[in-house]
Amino acid sequence: MFSKLGTICSVSISSLSLCLLIGSIQQKSAQAAIISLENPGFEIPEQTDQPFPGAGFFDFNTPPGWGLYDPNGLIPEDASLATSFTGGWKPSVAFFPTIPEGDQIGTIFLVPPGAGEVGFTQNSDTIIQPNTTYTLSVAVLNTPALPGAEIFAGFPGYRLELLAENTVIATDNNSVVVSEGGFETATVSYTSANDDIYLGESLGIRLINPNLNNASGLDGGNGIEVNFDDVELRATSVPEPISVLGHILSGITLIFIKKRRIEQ
Repeated sequence: MFSKLGTICSVSISSLSLCLLIGSIQQKSAQAAIISLENPGFEIPEQTDQPFPGAGFFDFNTPPGWGLYDPNGLIPEDASLATSFTGGWKPSVAFFPTIPEGDQIGTIFLVPPGAGEVGFTQNSDTIIQPNTTYTLSVAVLNTPALPGAEIFAGFPGYRLELLAENTVIATDNNSVVVSEGGFETATVSYTSANDDIYLGESLGIRLINPNLNNASGLDGGNGIEVNFDDVELRATSVPEPISVLGHILSGITLIFIKKRRIEQ
């Protein structure tokens, strides 16, 4: 009797070990690796100029580490408050009492509404691999319409893109609602197949102000600025379904055989 009981315990322990093994395999497969990006929080350079009193410190230059995506040529070389511009911004507490990360954010200011889109773009050093999920997460900020700055009322939308070289492979097009003066984290993901057509190509990202003429502001006006911060890109290996299934079926078979032996 004690021998049979010991065998049952052995089967139970084996079953538990199998479950722990499968759980360990799945947990390891879900671990994400952070992909390095340049200036992901727009902290470089430190902003020291104050072109607009009370707004904080900002400039009119595309932040280092980022390229300018400007298919319609909206950003002039001598950008200023009188034109569309991109830049780094260290906002005053009047505009943003808190921001997602660090002291600065990236800003894209476009006029007039509907004239075209502009974005920040960056290629990573990562080459697209098979069976991998790539996830971009970005904090999106909506500039508030303070007294004297009513032009910011509303929100012109945002768009996040994952790229294989210059080809868009995944998009988050305005899926998250960002309240006036608030910020939200938006994400977009792409999972590569074992025989994916983009294997071997460089992974890139874009953060875009689509400059939608959506009458979202006061009196049918339109918010004209979008801000970004805390940009993070992750890669997570995805096990092939047959691999995990094989472990499970092998374990079930092992348990079944041992139980049959007990019964005999």
